[in-house]
Amino acid sequence: MKYLISLFFIIAACNSQSRIGDFKSISSFTNVSNIVFTDSLLVGVSESGLIYFNITTNSSETISIDEGLSYADLHHIHLDKKYNFWIGSDKGVQIWDSKKDILINKFDLDIENITGFVNYNNFIYAAAKINDVWGIIEFRYVENKIYFRDFYQRVDLQNILKISLLNDDIYILSSNGVIAGNPFQEHISKWKNPFSGINEPIIDIEGENEDFYVLTMSSVKKFTRDSIVTIIEDVSELSSLKGLIISENKIYAYSSTSIFHILDGQMLEVYSDQNLYINAVVRGDDHFWIATNFGLSKYSYGTYENFAHNQPFLNNPQIIEFYNNKIVIANRDGLAIEGWENYTTLSIPKIISNKFKLSTLTFDLGNEISKSLIQENLLFLSFINSQTAGIVSLDISNYQLPIISKYFPFNNQDSLQVRYSFDDMIFDRQNNLWATSSNNATFPLSVFSNNQPRHFPANSPQNNLIDGNKSIVVDNYNRIWMSSQSGLLVYNYSGDIINPQDEEWVGIPVIEGVNRRALNYAVSGDNTLWIITNYGLIYKKLRAQSDNPVAETGPISNSGSITPYFQNIPFDHESKIYFDSNENLWITSNSRGLFVLDSNREYWPSPSGINSSNSNLLSNKINDIKFNSEDGLAYIATDLGVSKLKIPFRSEIKKTSKIDIFPSPYRIPSNRPMVIDGIPQKSSVQIMLLNGNIIKTLSQDEINEYQAIWNGKSDEDVYVSSGVYLVLIINKKHNTSTIKKIAVIKN
Repeated sequence: MKYLISLFFIIAACNSQSRIGDFKSISSFTNVSNIVFTDSLLVGVSESGLIYFNITTNSSETISIDEGLSYADLHHIHLDKKYNFWIGSDKGVQIWDSKKDILINKFDLDIENITGFVNYNNFIYAAAKINDVWGIIEFRYVENKIYFRDFYQRVDLQNILKISLLNDDIYILSSNGVIAGNPFQEHISKWKNPFSGINEPIIDIEGENEDFYVLTMSSVKKFTRDSIVTIIEDVSELSSLKGLIISENKIYAYSSTSIFHILDGQMLEVYSDQNLYINAVVRGDDHFWIATNFGLSKYSYGTYENFAHNQPFLNNPQIIEFYNNKIVIANRDGLAIEGWENYTTLSIPKIISNKFKLSTLTFDLGNEISKSLIQENLLFLSFINSQTAGIVSLDISNYQLPIISKYFPFNNQDSLQVRYSFDDMIFDRQNNLWATSSNNATFPLSVFSNNQPRHFPANSPQNNLIDGNKSIVVDNYNRIWMSSQSGLLVYNYSGDIINPQDEEWVGIPVIEGVNRRALNYAVSGDNTLWIITNYGLIYKKLRAQSDNPVAETGPISNSGSITPYFQNIPFDHESKIYFDSNENLWITSNSRGLFVLDSNREYWPSPSGINSSNSNLLSNKINDIKFNSEDGLAYIATDLGVSKLKIPFRSEIKKTSKIDIFPSPYRIPSNRPMVIDGIPQKSSVQIMLLNGNIIKTLSQDEINEYQAIWNGKSDEDVYVSSGVYLVLIINKKHNTSTIKKIAVIKN
């Protein structure tokens, strides 16, 4: 079987016409952390990227890793004098051309945090943390090119909360207080505190004209050239404030849930919603633009408007499923069904956009959703520390998502004083639901048959204890595999599981004679138990013999010792194993992305796997994976959203009726080949003239499972002329063939 030889993930959108290796992100832009305003465009930044809101047309557009950003997990945005956006994150700085909508530069510089930017002539200064030290980074424009100049450290700063510019001085707010100075005249190490008369923590600073306003826990003061004026003090609401907004000598302030007008020594509440979290506020002519955890909003003359567009509410899905050609994602805050129908356990703000579909869930999803399963129209979810149940089944065909059944790890059910946990669950081949629980040391294993429970004591196996903290899997002989304190356990039963006719427990070492713990494990279709250990991936071939179920442990090196796959990869107990429809093995990691071992036990696309450094994978923290075998897609749930990856593994194609050729027409020369998609595997593909003469026979290197590529050249390695050509596809295995027409334009 031939796959991609090297990792060449194309930075492109993954639509219906997608190439193997293409990524498309499915992310939420609801939590807007920072905003800027330019012309008629309000621009916010979220973890996933930028949100453009056109105030004239009331329309939204997003810019993400799909459109050319280098990475996600963003939290700050700044507009420079050339109308470029400076985007800050814990990974570095990206500069986005707002006119051309392209990334024009990026700087990593070992940056650990960015908290703001200021314009200073042809310079940009960024408040940053590098190698555990805070300071300011100096960038300079030279003939429209951006250069890094230096990083000026200030080792005494605990942090930098804000960076501002007033007149010719840069002001830096930190937990230590405020320092200010002119970067052209003196080093940051010599900058002094301009507000030495303030002896309490400063929350925010804001300048207008030549005046500065300072917010503390107990007052707002105005600093002018000649005086210090107390605007307001000793008002209880001051302690909840997080920022000031100054406009034409009008003073406003905001907390996490409210906006206030400070006038005549009083705080007048302008707008408040206890179910809303306000991240930033920008003053317009006669209104406020607000960045919230529910998208962009506007407040004007007593009217609050929300502009959240149709999107998933969740951006850190703990599970993902595929149902009726739609993805379903969920985490502790709620559930989203592609379309998007959103459901949340959180309190919903008073006013929300009618474009954003959001309903309330009336049950508790716990601290974490540990596992999901789908059976017909039922979605099973298992929880960690839920007040509702350890597992629930929901009717996912009903948009109200009613609970059909609840499952508990012990018999005292439905108590508000108890929290329930199941770490893993699986159905056996008799449709019994098994689950393990790490917070029930007495009964760590449960099984449910026709809604009847049976709870296994931890000491059910002789001379061993069940470990409810690990996975539970079923092999092809309907034996149940789980972890013990010293290795693995396999449970075999006959008859009704609630009252079995016979049952047997067998202890299995992870590696004979070596003290190794299994981090996670799964059984493949050929009845091989694959095990993640702290030093790599091993396997056990299983057999029917109940008292000795392991036929072979491997892989075995030439010296006869076990040599695991993926050695030196930092797998942990959160790492999981998945199988696609072709029995290729996918392993998740908590910080290094994905690793794939194909069915021939070769690394795909390389031993380095798939990560955010060598691909458009959103994040290296992988929570879950599901596969669409019909379309050759992997849906990868990360802590920054879902990455949809076109893969060379899909269900077998037997007909040629759904072949798609793109782009059409194909313009040459091109740095991207034409794609012939949907061909039966192991087909031959030839390009012909209209008279039937063959000008190109595609090699095996140009045919990747169900996709073939053509660069527009003949067998003589010369670009063909403009015209109409025929594509002949022949598959001897299925005795099928077809001819397609293509148009070529030679520039």
